[in-house]
Amino acid sequence: MPILRPLIGMDKLEITDEARRLGNSNLDRAGRRLLHLVRAEAPATRMSEHEVSAVESRLEIPRRRVGM
Repeated sequence: MPILRPLIGMDKLEITDEARRLGNSNLDRAGRRLLHLVRAEAPATRMSEHEVSAVESRLEIPRRRVGM
């Protein structure tokens, strides 16, 4: 299991150099290829009020009364 905490204080170049040193740089390239295969070309960034209501109705969030 990887320990990610040390990476928090590093910038991208430092992380890339460390991955090369550890021999993990090929994993980065494989991940980018996989991301290209699964990402949407035009991701949806807006929802209609009806779509929001439909999604919210499936959530298990207790409703609060306003003004009490």
